Amino acid sequence: MKIPNLKEIMKPVWAHVPGWGVRGKDVWYKIPKLEQGTTPKDPRLLKILEIRKEEKVLSVAGYYASWASALKNAGAEVDYSDVSQSIVNWVKKNVKTKFGKIICSGYEKIPKKPLEYDWTFTYEACGGGRGLPIAYLRSLLNKRGGILVIHNDKKYPEHIKANKSKIVTYSKIVMNLAKAYNIKYEIKNKIIKAIRRGEDKPKSNQFFIAKILTNDAARKKAELDLKVLENIKNKKVVGKELKESLKRLNIISKSHGDDMVREIELK
Repeated sequence: MKIPNLKEIMKPVWAHVPGWGVRGKDVWYKIPKLEQGTTPKDPRLLKILEIRKEEKVLSVAGYYASWASALKNAGAEVDYSDVSQSIVNWVKKNVKTKFGKIICSGYEKIPKKPLEYDWTFTYEACGGGRGLPIAYLRSLLNKRGGILVIHNDKKYPEHIKANKSKIVTYSKIVMNLAKAYNIKYEIKNKIIKAIRRGEDKPKSNQFFIAKILTNDAARKKAELDLKVLENIKNKKVVGKELKESLKRLNIISKSHGDDMVREIELK
């Protein structure tokens, strides 16, 4: 039986540097304007995402904080996070939004406890075959769940082509979580007014939105499974509760790349 290999997943990886983007693993290019590829400018943003005003949102892989700021300005309570210390430092210095917290952390590590947030949110995060499935396993600790968003508008065919694999990966993440924990998920395309980087005015743009919805039972199971994943050392395991946990982790492992899983033998 395969489960996520947390030791491999948590190994240090490259992190963005302000002013530079990356294609693949090592093709860096200069970014003309320090903002995310698309910035929402829609008064209905929270309603479209089905986030209630004053709900607490953890923005993971927050990058230049364009979406985190928009969520905060629309009325949510937002904590910003990113794995890159240099990006976090840039946000602290240059972004005027008053976030609850600004956190430098890999998204596999937060939130750390149940009911700390209502939602985990990300816009076009990398690492879908690496750590993102663990981040959204953690989103089941929240009061409501997790939301993943990708720009997916036919006016930008090259961007759609670049994001095709992310859409497949994000879909797989929420569907596998739903299967493992017997919970609901949503996958929809929705229209949000937004400005593409390099443009001057907001336009109606289509976004792919994948959402996972937690509940009390899923929250308890996710908390257990995260502890199992963090503490299991042996390749052979026994015990009914542990076996059930590993069966769920086996389903989650299907969202990971082959190099991010390991074998466990059930007795």
